[in-house]
Formats: sequence, C-alpha cells, structure tokens
Amino acid sequence: WFLEIANYAKAHPTASFGIHLCQTSEWRTYRWGPVASRHEVPGLLDPQGYFWHETPQVYAKGTPQEALIESRAQIRKALEAGVDVTHIDSHMGVLQYNPAYLEKYLELAVEFALRHLKPGGALVCKVFHGSGYSQLVKLFKERFRVVKPLKPKASRDKSAETFLVGIGLKQGGPEPSIGA
Repeated sequence: WFLEIANYAKAHPTASFGIHLCQTSEWRTYRWGPVASRHEVPGLLDPQGYFWHETPQVYAKGTPQEALIESRAQIRKALEAGVDVTHIDSHMGVLQYNPAYLEKYLELAVEFALRHLKPGGALVCKVFHGSGYSQLVKLFKERFRVVKPLKPKASRDKSAETFLVGIGLKQGGPEPSIGA
C-alpha cells in the first residue's frame, strides 16, 4: 500500500495526504509491524513481531514514548518518499484515548507543524483539558501570534474536549526533532 500511495502522491502534488498513524494491527490474518526498529518499540509488538490487535493491549504492553518513536518513523518515511503530508490521525484511537498517549500525539502534531508550516500558518488540535493542557497552551503561545481555545457547539457541556487553534506561526525558535 505504501509505495502505491507514495507514487500517487508524487503524481498528484496538489492533493492532500495524511498519515494514519498505526500502533495496532487488528486483522487476524493480514498483519503489519513497525517502521521504527523493533528494538526501539518492543512494547508495541506481540509475540509474533506484529503490532497488537487491540488498543488496550498497546496500553498494557507499550509506552507512550514507543508510540511517539513509531509515529515519528512513519511520518519520516512518508516525507522521505516525497509525500507532502498535510495532516495526521490515529488508527483505532490509540494516540487519543489515553491521556499519556494523547500528550505524545499532540507533541508530535506541534513538532510536525513547526517543521512544515509556512510562517504565518495555522494549527488546529483537538485536545482535552487535563494533564498537559496548560503546557500545550504555553507552547502554542510561544509559537503562534494568536491562540484560541474553541469549544464546539456540538460538544456536550461536561465534555473536556476543546479545539486549540494557533494562528500566525512565528518564525524562529528551537528546531523540532521530527525530521532528525
């Protein structure tokens, strides 16, 4: 699949292509494993060397840092193949349902945006108030001219979800590590 979409992306440079970040492999007979070196992400792998079938298995055996390492490797692979990555999301919600994994996912999103957005660009992240929220707001304020937390009207009143919008990417600042 990857080579086919990478070639298609090169042939269609104005199209948008996202990375569906995977840390699970749910099918019984069609399985996949990591892009990162297996020794860097051992907790993400089942005894056969593939990703775990289910999200709770990842949380029980893996670590948020391993998920971050694997996600960076997947993004790097796409970029190195010439795919103009416009967005990222998470397969089976692995990077979204557990606060510690969500924190790494948001770290990755900001890292990616800082490296690839043009000056003046914008970033939107769906976040949840809780652990790491204030640090993320601080990071947005350091890197964007305007920062707005927005609560969608469709969101339940008691829901902790918010969209954090950074508008006007500032130039300069420390170089993010995603492309390293």
